[in-house]
Formats: sequence, C-alpha cells, structure tokens
Amino acid sequence: MKACNVVNLLVVAGCVTLTSNVYAQASNAMPTASSPAASSGKATPADKRLARDVRRRST
Repeated sequence: MKACNVVNLLVVAGCVTLTSNVYAQASNAMPTASSPAASSGKATPADKRLARDVRRRST
C-alpha cells in the first residue's frame, strides 16, 4: 500500500513538473485579438447593442 502511494506521488509530481512548461510564452508572441479593442476604452455601437442584448437575455 505504501509503495502504491509513493508511485502515485511520483506520477503527480512528474505531471506538475512537465506541465509547468505549457504556460511558457515567447516574448515575441503575437498579442491576442482582444487586446487592442479592450485597451481603446471606447465602445462601438455594435458593442453597445451586444451588451444591451446580453442584459436583456440574462433577465
């Protein structure tokens, strides 16, 4: 039973170690498509309509 726990612990530790590199990102990566629109601070008429429709549907 103890050997099984040790094996399970090693498997989990290995998974954590290997998956930590998945979130690494290169410094020259392209920005996401939503970044420019989100940083402008101005809502377009289409954005306002969408927000209004979402609020109406959620109630």
